Parts: sequence; structure tokens; C-alpha cells
Amino acid sequence: MTMQPEMMLDEFRSERLLLESREKTSRLRALALSAIGLAATFCAIAAYTFYALEQRNRALSAARAALRDREQLERSTPVLAMSSDRRRAVSSAGWLLNEKGAPLAQLAEKAVAASFNPSGSLVFVVPLEGDPILANAQRGEIVQHFLDLRDVSFAAFSPDGRLLVICTMWGGADLWRVESGALVAQFGVTSHGITFAAFSLDGKYLVMGSSTGTTHIIEVASERQLVEFHGPGPVRGAAFSADGKAVLVLYESGAAEVFDTASGMQILSFVGYIH
Repeated sequence: MTMQPEMMLDEFRSERLLLESREKTSRLRALALSAIGLAATFCAIAAYTFYALEQRNRALSAARAALRDREQLERSTPVLAMSSDRRRAVSSAGWLLNEKGAPLAQLAEKAVAASFNPSGSLVFVVPLEGDPILANAQRGEIVQHFLDLRDVSFAAFSPDGRLLVICTMWGGADLWRVESGALVAQFGVTSHGITFAAFSLDGKYLVMGSSTGTTHIIEVASERQLVEFHGPGPVRGAAFSADGKAVLVLYESGAAEVFDTASGMQILSFVGYIH
């Protein structure tokens, strides 16, 4: 039986439509698979990004917590000295702190004494171990090492900040010029430790007190001892009057005495009491 041309044409068209439909289906399936692959890749990238951000946030939180703990520790550490403008301090842990108590730089592992110059731009630090240093109080940079200077008990700057007196436990004192770092004079005033030192307001005189209660008045220019006087115990503080004609000496017992700078004669005496 022979097929009519019209029937053959219809069958051909049907097969062609079927093939085109299959091709479209294949293309759609390929597009769908590609879309699914892209979606999966995007999800993977999004998941990794989220994980990385979460890890970063955790690391930042841990770093902030560690910083807060360190700052809290530094704030709780006893302060050895504070600048006159109260913007800088040095803790017994050896840290230079700002006005908020946050650490700026570690000047020593541990410090036993510190003293700022009048402007607060420099600080002298005595570490528990090693050489004393002079540091820039704004940036924490070390300006000078005082090599082989041991057993430092106290240090004080002159009112103009140009001189620095460094006292030792064996009774000597060194006078340094701050700008040049040069040693100006050495005083061997006593065989016992110097516990305190202070300049007069005009910088002409220097008072130094010892652990035996002896106080020495030194004329800075001539490096000569003018007078010495004896008190009831170790000296813990001293200060000149505004005109430099009298000096107040405070002792460990709480007692205090006022002496005439020129003659060493006692002017006043205060009885102290400490529990």
C-alpha cells in the first residue's frame, strides 16, 4: 500500500516537531543544570564568605577582649610617676600610659622608680633589672641609656628641665645635663643611701636626704656642699621655700622640720604620728 504524499508530509512534519521539541527540552535541561550549578557555586561562595566573616569577627572580638583585659591590668597596676599635666604616667609594670590609662609603650619589664621633667616631654625610668633610661614621654622612644648606673634610689629634674640629678643607694649622686646627655658633676655626700632629692625653684640649690636622716644642701653652680643637718629618721621628702631661704624635710616617722638653708639651724619642728 502506497502512502499518499500528504500523509508523508504530515509524518515528516510530526517527526521534525518531535525532534525540535527534544532539542528544546535538552537545551532547557542543560540551562537548568547550568543554573543549578551556578546557584550551588553562589551558595558555596556565600557560605564561605559568611564563615570567613564570622571567623574574622570572632578574632576581632577576642583581640578587643584581650586589649581590654590588658588595659584593665595596666590601669590597675600602681603608678610610679605622673606628668604635671596628668597626660602621661609610668606604671610599675614598666608601661608608659596615656591620660585614659591605656598603654602607649613598654619602657621596661618592671620599673621601680620614675620621674617626669616639668614639661612632661621626658621621663626617667629605673627598671628592676638593667640600665636606667631617659625616654620621650610622647612617643615612648628611648633617648638615652645610663650605662652601668646601678642601685638608683631617686631622680629629679631641675625646674627648667635642663638638669637631672640621679641618686643611688650607696650615697652618691650624679648631675646630668639633659640636652647633651653629659655628666656634669658627682657628689659623694654620704656613705648611706640617698632617699630623696629636690631642686630649689630657681635651680641654684639641691637638697638631698639620706636613709640615716642626714640632709645635705648643695650649691649647684659650685658643686659645693653648703650645710648638712640631722633628723630623727630616714628622709622621705624635702622642699625649698619659694625664696630658697628655708627647706622643709619630711621623715619616715611622719615628723617634719624646717631648716635655714644658709646656716642649717632648725626653725620649726613638727611631731608626726603614723599607725
